[in-house]
Amino acid sequence: IAQLSEHLNNFTGYTSINELKHKVTTHGSQLDESRIKLAQAKQAYEDAIGTRSDTQKAINDLLQRKHLWSPNDVIRFTDLYRSEHANEQAELKSKQEYKQAEANVEEKSRRLMTIIMERYHEEQVWSDKIRAASTYGTWGLIGMNIMAFLIVQGFVEPRRRRKQVERYEELVQDLT
Repeated sequence: IAQLSEHLNNFTGYTSINELKHKVTTHGSQLDESRIKLAQAKQAYEDAIGTRSDTQKAINDLLQRKHLWSPNDVIRFTDLYRSEHANEQAELKSKQEYKQAEANVEEKSRRLMTIIMERYHEEQVWSDKIRAASTYGTWGLIGMNIMAFLIVQGFVEPRRRRKQVERYEELVQDLT
């Protein structure tokens, strides 16, 4: 029965639909993972922007009171200026990762939509095949029923009636 079912599924194309269902599930989970990575990349980018912004604010505050600097302020300014460059590089890197994650999500989303449309198309084709087979099967059964009815009415019933009539005639002759 299992082999017959497998052959029937292969013949009707249902096996390819099951493969497409599996692909949809796989690509859907990959898209979910990509969205999580996108959210993480976005958060990292926003954090990098915030860090750089805080550093720039601190540098601007120091520059506004440059004439009142103490030796600690000079050291702090130097440290902040060095970290500004590192923060800028981190921001650019996180921005690039964020854009890459966005592109990855878009590509996976497009691929998932393509597979979903392909699955839908295959299911429609399979449904049409099954519907056509069902229609032809129904017409075949109707034809067989009509043939059986005609055979019974044309050949079996007249023969049965003839035999009954002959029996009744024999019974009547025996009685008379």
